[in-house]
Amino acid sequence: MTTLLRTLMASMALLSLAGAAHAQNASSGGSTSNCLAPPKLGYVVPTDMVVTRQADANCFAWQEFIALNWAAQDGQRGQPDSKMPPASFGKPGDPRLTVWETYKESDQVFLADGRDPGPWNGQPVAAVKLLGGLNGKISAEPALDLSVFGQASPGAPWLTAQNKLLTLYERSVNEIEYNYIRDNKLYNASVQPGFAQAPGLNLPNGSIEIKAAWLELPNKADWPRFKIAKAVVTYPGMPPRTVVVGLTGLHIIHKTPLGQQFIWATFEHKQNAPDAQQVADKQLTPPYTYYNPSCNPATDYYRCVANADPTQVNSGKKRWYAAPIQVVRTTPISTRANNDVAGLNQYVWSQVIAPQSPDSVFLNYQLVNTLWSNQNTAVAPGARVPLPAPQLSPNTKQEPVANTTMETYVQNLTCLDCHASAPIAKGHLGNRLVPTKVYDAATAGSPATAANALASDYSFLFKTAKAPKKASP
Repeated sequence: MTTLLRTLMASMALLSLAGAAHAQNASSGGSTSNCLAPPKLGYVVPTDMVVTRQADANCFAWQEFIALNWAAQDGQRGQPDSKMPPASFGKPGDPRLTVWETYKESDQVFLADGRDPGPWNGQPVAAVKLLGGLNGKISAEPALDLSVFGQASPGAPWLTAQNKLLTLYERSVNEIEYNYIRDNKLYNASVQPGFAQAPGLNLPNGSIEIKAAWLELPNKADWPRFKIAKAVVTYPGMPPRTVVVGLTGLHIIHKTPLGQQFIWATFEHKQNAPDAQQVADKQLTPPYTYYNPSCNPATDYYRCVANADPTQVNSGKKRWYAAPIQVVRTTPISTRANNDVAGLNQYVWSQVIAPQSPDSVFLNYQLVNTLWSNQNTAVAPGARVPLPAPQLSPNTKQEPVANTTMETYVQNLTCLDCHASAPIAKGHLGNRLVPTKVYDAATAGSPATAANALASDYSFLFKTAKAPKKASP
C-alpha cells in the first residue's frame, strides 16, 4: 500500500469519525427539523404557525407551552409578568400562577343557573397558590378547585396513579374565547340553538382552551420535579381538603388563521409512563408516576394489564378508586424524519430552557405530538355534527395523538375523533363517544340530518351551559 493511499484512507477515517461525532452532538442537542420559528424562552404567545408543515406546528406548540407557562402578572388574568427574567422560568417551588392558570375555569364561564359570568377580570386572582416554597406552607388565597376525575371516554373512566390517588382534571378558556361567549350570551343554553343557526357558532382566531391533568403529591420530595399548585381536592365520598398537586398532562387547543380546526398540542411529564417499545425491550427509566416496573400480577388488582379500563373491570362491582392503573404509552414519541418530536423536545430542553434556567421544572415536560388539519374549513352557520376533520397531520392511522393522562384507554383515537362531534348544550350526542366511522369524508362536515345536534366548533365546553331558571308566578 502506497504512502499516498495510506494517507487518503487515514484522512477518510478522520472525516468519518468527525462526521459521526457531529451527528452525535446534533443528536444530543436535538433538532428543530428546520422549522421557521424555533422556540425561544419568552412570554409572547404565538398567533399562528409560520407555514403549514408538521415541524412548524411542533415548534408553534412548544412556543405556546413556554409562553403560557410564564409567570402571570398579579391581578390580571391571562397576562404574563414581562419583568420576570428567563432565569426564573419554572423555578422549583415558585409560588406564582402561570398565565394559563389565570384563565377562567369552565365552571366560572358556564354557571349553574345560566347567568352572566361577569367581566373577564371581575374576580381577579392573586398570582400565588402556594407560599413558602417547598416547606409545605399553604397560602390562604383562593385555590384551584378539583373534583372532576372522569376522562372523556366511554363510561368516564378514572386514572389512579401509583401513589393510589386519582388524577383530577381542569378545563379553562382564555380571554378571547371568554369574551366571545359572554358578548354573545352563549353561557345561556337557551341562546345557543338560535345563535348556532345564525350567525353561527364560530370561535374567533386566538381562542385557546386548556385541559390539565393534576395529581396530588403527598411526598414533598416530588415537588421540585413538577409544576405544582395549591388545590382543594374532592375525591368520591370524601370531604374536600387542601393539598399540593403536580401537573402531569396539559392539552392546549388554539384556533388560528391556519388552524380553523384548531391546533391541538399535548404535553406530558416525562416520567408519567414508558412506551410499549420500552416495556418490550425492558429499557425502563423509573420512577414512573403511572407505571410500576415491579408490578406483580398475582397481587395487582388489574393483573398488571396495561391500560386496563377500570369501568370495564369494575362493571357491576363496587368501584375501587385506589387501585393503580398500569399505564403504557401505545404510540412512542415520534422520531420520524418529518415529525421528529423527540428531537425537538431535546432541542428545547438543552438549547432553550437549560442554558437560562437549568433547574426549571419544565425540563421535565415533553411535547407528545401536535395535531392539525391541512385543509382549513370554517364552521358554517347551522353546521351540525360531525364537523369536518380533513387531511389531519399526523395521519391518525399512522400516529394517533393521545395523552396518557387524559386518553389513557382510547390511545388509538385522536383529538378530533371526538371533538368533531362536540354539540351545543342539550345536544343529542351527550357524552357518548361517536364511532370513528362517522368521520367519513362523504359525510363529515355536511349539513347532515336534523337528528344530529348543532355543532359547537369542536368544543365540548358549550354543552355544559344551563338555562336560567324561570321565575315563579
